[in-house]
Amino acid sequence: MSSDIAQLCADQGWQPEVVIGHSAGGAIALTLSQHLPGRPGIVGINAALGQFDGIAGWLFPLLAKMLSATPFTARAFSAGGAPRARPRAKRLIQSTGSKLDPEGIGLYARLFADRGHVDGALKMMAQWSVTPLISELGKVQNDCLLITGDRDLAVAPKVSSDAATHLQNVTLAPITGLGHLAHEEDAAEVFAIISAWLQERAGSRT
Repeated sequence: MSSDIAQLCADQGWQPEVVIGHSAGGAIALTLSQHLPGRPGIVGINAALGQFDGIAGWLFPLLAKMLSATPFTARAFSAGGAPRARPRAKRLIQSTGSKLDPEGIGLYARLFADRGHVDGALKMMAQWSVTPLISELGKVQNDCLLITGDRDLAVAPKVSSDAATHLQNVTLAPITGLGHLAHEEDAAEVFAIISAWLQERAGSRT
């Protein structure tokens, strides 16, 4: 996935100065940065930079592979459209430690009702592995900002703090009272943290 995005950037002549990713996107951003010129900065928001703990480490990927290989899984999950998907979306969001307003839950319900989106998410989970990235973290020279919500129940803040011990140029930014979807719960606070880091980074490079 990262190499495909890097190729797209090359084809379009894009040279990102910063790549921002949330959850799995944080791992993708770090991998992508190694394929882009100019060592762009990396921002990971509750970044998934570690393996699932214990039994989940092998069970979750196995389940995802089984589900993605079953043709009717995405159809069954998305059946009934957004109204029927709304309770499922609300439960899933709550399980991440985040609290969204009705509009936010409604937007996720629309995604849950999209068969193509569900199928794509399952296929991504089935192929997901951060093992190669974890082994290469010590070689990453890019400036990194790792933002964590202390109420995140999907990717524990410890995942980012553990990854930070291997990264060469990293800033940890913990936020109190927010969960896995911190950037949606309080976009202004997350934006302020990123903006301050970008200004500091720009100052250090002049």
